[in-house]
Amino acid sequence: MVADKVTINTLSYQEDAEPVFWECDDGTEFTMSTGDRDVHGTEITLYLNEDSYEFANEYRIKEVLQK
Repeated sequence: MVADKVTINTLSYQEDAEPVFWECDDGTEFTMSTGDRDVHGTEITLYLNEDSYEFANEYRIKEVLQK
């Protein structure tokens, strides 16, 4: 709703796990491929659309979450 594109780059803590890269461009379809992450954890990147730049402001996000 606020992002034109979302990417997720993740690597499980489980032994011999392979990193996964997930990407979705403004819709319901997505692609998955081998990621390049070499440490355990997940990185989620939102590419905000022009109408949602206000949500890049920490104080605005806190205000929305409190409501």
